[in-house]
Amino acid sequence: MITIIELDKTAFSADVICLGEQFSKIVQCINQIVPSLRWYCGDVESVSNVEQWKTGKLLQRIGSAAEILRLAEPIVQFMSGVFLGVDCVVQHLDSPLHIETEDLTVIPLDNRFVQINCFDTSMFWIATNDPVVLAVLQCFRTSGKFMAG
Repeated sequence: MITIIELDKTAFSADVICLGEQFSKIVQCINQIVPSLRWYCGDVESVSNVEQWKTGKLLQRIGSAAEILRLAEPIVQFMSGVFLGVDCVVQHLDSPLHIETEDLTVIPLDNRFVQINCFDTSMFWIATNDPVVLAVLQCFRTSGKFMAG
């Protein structure tokens, strides 16, 4: 079963959402319990004081959580982005896969996964089929919406 979690500004006690540090906190929480995830991204646009992180709409491989955290460190604000953590290398992700942040479609996978969509300053939309990942994200539940699907 896939569960969708929407985290808005009240989940972080902040005026804006999708800040780089908020994204990093989510990834760090997930990485503590599932360090084997390999990360992919697409449709990323960000604001940074150092360098902008921007990708096209084709899903591309990032690597480990350490790598995604290194890339997210200088980011002030994600304007868009789809980030996918998969428990092993999934063959069809290596072929071109067109994704868009606003689509709100879960990328269909049989393996353990977590998908994080960053919506400008409004919310993180997170989908997972892993009850362990869902359990660790409970720390944000005080204000976010959880929907089973």
